[in-house]
Amino acid sequence: MKKSSKRTPRPIRINAHLTVINGQKPLSQADKIYLFKQAIKSLNSMQFGVNLSTADFTCLCDMVNISLLLTEKDIGREYLDELYQAREGMQEAKQRYIKTSKLGFNATELKAVKVALTIHQAQIDICTLKEFSDAFDEQEKRIAKGDFYKREGDLSVNERKAA
Repeated sequence: MKKSSKRTPRPIRINAHLTVINGQKPLSQADKIYLFKQAIKSLNSMQFGVNLSTADFTCLCDMVNISLLLTEKDIGREYLDELYQAREGMQEAKQRYIKTSKLGFNATELKAVKVALTIHQAQIDICTLKEFSDAFDEQEKRIAKGDFYKREGDLSVNERKAA
């Protein structure tokens, strides 16, 4: 007797039209509050060093990366230079953490990340749910492929002990 396969087909969307319509709506107020609260908590942790973890740094990196991906879709393209400054500030903080095991920002990095947070909030107010989820998915794909920003000559976490 042949075994039946464990294959489970994709579920059929009963109302695909409604899914498309919901993707064109802006993010809900609850979603915005959750995203803003998470980013602000991470920024405060990095700024004051209270309850600080590497997850806070990762959250801020995600915020800057998603903002950069939204600028690729022409949402806030005029703020591209400020977002690049924030990305550079994040790289400086990362290199300092690799060398000294101390996580935090200096004054210029903190200012750049605060500006990036303001830009991110404005982009979230404008973009739709589909645009945000597409940017988030694209970020995850690029990270999985190893296609992310690396500066020439920066240390990796594995080279930390050798430095």
